Amino acid sequence: MTEKTGIVEFGAAMTRAAIIIKDEVRRFWFGPAVGDEQLATPCVGQKFGGRVTKIDKALKAAFIDVGSTKPAFLNLSQSTGELHEGKPIAVEIKRAAVGEKGALVKLIEDAPTDIGPFEAVNVYREVCEFFEGAVNEIIVDQGAAATEIRQQLNVEIIHDNQNLFEKFGAEAALEEASNREILLPGGGGGVVIDEAEALTAIDVDVRQAGGPSDAALNKRINLAAARAIGQALALRNIGGQIAVDFLPAPESVRNELTSILKKHAPEIQKAHWTKSGLFTFIRPRIEASLLERATERVPGDPFGARQFTLDWQAKTAISRMESALRASPTANVEISAGEGLFAHFAKNAQWRDRIVERYGARLSFAKNDKLTERDFAIDQQR
Repeated sequence: MTEKTGIVEFGAAMTRAAIIIKDEVRRFWFGPAVGDEQLATPCVGQKFGGRVTKIDKALKAAFIDVGSTKPAFLNLSQSTGELHEGKPIAVEIKRAAVGEKGALVKLIEDAPTDIGPFEAVNVYREVCEFFEGAVNEIIVDQGAAATEIRQQLNVEIIHDNQNLFEKFGAEAALEEASNREILLPGGGGGVVIDEAEALTAIDVDVRQAGGPSDAALNKRINLAAARAIGQALALRNIGGQIAVDFLPAPESVRNELTSILKKHAPEIQKAHWTKSGLFTFIRPRIEASLLERATERVPGDPFGARQFTLDWQAKTAISRMESALRASPTANVEISAGEGLFAHFAKNAQWRDRIVERYGARLSFAKNDKLTERDFAIDQQR
């Protein structure tokens, strides 16, 4: 394993990739399983034909049908031509749909006349673009996928038919990145990350006995927090307006904190300290964050609590099943699932077919009325 390694699992329900630098997981990428590309939604950088569905003069914007469930938003100040409802245009996705907001697009002025509508993503190409220029080797769990990637990237491709996310620590890193709280190394402090559509608020806490003027303790925790925050921004793919509430720090320490954050997150913009002591900045938001991708608001919850989406939870369960089947080549594996999850498995029967093709008919799905709608359990019988 080199200092810069990529790993990718072409699962039956989802494709997962990670970049690992010096044994530390730095970034994730998630996409549809090979064969499910037609179920994907438009992503950043894609160009295709759309159609104007509505023009809002008050917002100085047009809403564009781009083939997804939500219309895309086009700022009319970016357009030099006359637009009208129903007009076909060519657009490029600048920002993927986030939460209840549709994708942000820009007009392609000199687009080819034969540009087509939105089409399904090419998983292999997307994976290669994620890794390009970032790694020296890529470890792939499927032999056919390794062959495809080898044809597109000039880096060493290694086929390793193991549970790569578990083997290289990406599974644990993904679980940690799904938590609201980060415990800092060395103890004594933590970081709490609260994402919202308008702002991400990050709070640095001290959890160790110390006097109110314990500057040394504050400095140690602040420096560790700055490193953790910089890494979390990339790992969780957090973008937009961000405000960090560090522990009280003199100007010299503030300068260190700024330098650390810019080192770990060089893409941040407009970074400054407010009069109230907050450190605020903008990180370009080009696609959905991990929280936005994997969770949704709990209906009716007054505090905005979130839960894993049914689709994310189902794909997680399928990944766990594949891990169990790989680890025990002769075992039978069953997923026991709540009603909602069980129905989602039935709706996506192609996942089961792919698993059977890879591992044989050593799997089963069972509905368990004792589990909540989105809960599941893996039972392995040797």
